[in-house]
Amino acid sequence: MRPQLKLATALALLAAVSGPACSGAADDARAAVSPPDVRRTVRSDDPRAVAARKAIDEGRGSLARSLVAQIGDAAGVEGLLLAARVAALEDEDTEAGRLVEEARRRAPNDSRVFATAAELHAARGRLQTADDEIKRGVEVCGATPELMRARGVYLICHQGLAEAGLRLLESARAEDPELPFLGRPLGQAHLLCAKQCMARGELDEALVHAEQSLAFDSGDPDARRFLAEVLIASGDFKRAITIYEELITEGLPLGAEVAVHCKNAGFFALLRQEQDEAVRYFARARELGLTGEQLGTGLHVLRGAADARVEAARAAYAEGDLPGAEARAREALQLSPGHEAARAELASYSVHSGLVAMRAGDFEEAERLYRVAIVEDSESIEARTFLGHALYAQGDYTGAADAWRWVVDTARLEALELPEPVHFNLAQANFLADRLHEARTVLEEYLVLEPHGRYFDETRERLSALPDVPPAEDG
Repeated sequence: MRPQLKLATALALLAAVSGPACSGAADDARAAVSPPDVRRTVRSDDPRAVAARKAIDEGRGSLARSLVAQIGDAAGVEGLLLAARVAALEDEDTEAGRLVEEARRRAPNDSRVFATAAELHAARGRLQTADDEIKRGVEVCGATPELMRARGVYLICHQGLAEAGLRLLESARAEDPELPFLGRPLGQAHLLCAKQCMARGELDEALVHAEQSLAFDSGDPDARRFLAEVLIASGDFKRAITIYEELITEGLPLGAEVAVHCKNAGFFALLRQEQDEAVRYFARARELGLTGEQLGTGLHVLRGAADARVEAARAAYAEGDLPGAEARAREALQLSPGHEAARAELASYSVHSGLVAMRAGDFEEAERLYRVAIVEDSESIEARTFLGHALYAQGDYTGAADAWRWVVDTARLEALELPEPVHFNLAQANFLADRLHEARTVLEEYLVLEPHGRYFDETRERLSALPDVPPAEDG
């Protein structure tokens, strides 16, 4: 870290630097001489005032306003200046100006008045007015730590003067270690210096300044984001992305930017042969919005990882570990949404659980599980077959018939041989649902479409035995 300015140098800088281009230094040199009555300001030690100063420095306007209101007139001029800063925090510029002028009326030689006025003007971009306040303050009060701080704030509001401003702020703190309202200015000064270093390609210096910025103003999202950028440039993806994720959680719309960083982090992890890290970064990149085409090689890495999870799921299922199997299959889907094998596995696990429920006589639960299986794998013949059984057991013959109709049609379309004569179940369900014509049609279709089917003879017998009227009209 650079050494602080000696006091004499700091005082000269305080008095001499002026104007947007730092011109007129010679004309202002006279202000470097301090009047004989210069002394360090005595601040209120009221706990509420101490807390209010801290709250203002942290930008917590509501808390600061409450504390200042509690203080009332007890803090005198300082109370007015604290109230002015609170008003400025809440964009009440007119009220802030009124309070500063009231403080000036009461204490025309108090450097805190000039410093507060200058800092509030600088914050609003009124830099010439801020400069004038600082000059008058130096003439009246000498180069106090408050005015050194104000000049530092003034400097960091100018393009390219962040380093000079930082040095002056550090000198002000050295003169008065308890000087308030330095946290955010120091944080901003270090942030601006970090950006200047980054622009010059000085990554190590940029990193030091970025971290120092957060040491003084830890909640500043701009500083945190810039630190992440410096870390990315330095190749520290892990730490950078951790910071980005925190900012996203806090509501900053950084998803598209972070997605690209995650993709790049995945490639770097692959180069280091850190497969698991690469998978994690590629998965997050897609979660944040990158398409498969944008992921490129990353998509193939994710697909391979998903395939491995499916194999692990099958192994767990074979060992009787159904929860473990489900967990691995879901991991596969997270890595590769739409992974057909993973969906088929999850569907089969739900069917398995449905069969357990059926054996226990819980047909409603079985139905629910079979429907879950169908959501996972809409083409599962097994799930729809057993769904038909669950509905039939509950007396929902129409629902059962619809499930089995799909099974029969799909099997014929795909030339599949079913392990059971589902068309018998379909015909029976239609018959019990008072759909005699549909029941007859099912059996007739089999005879026509599957003349060599192994259930041909039994189908013909069932068709012959089918009554002429549905059960609702019988008897």
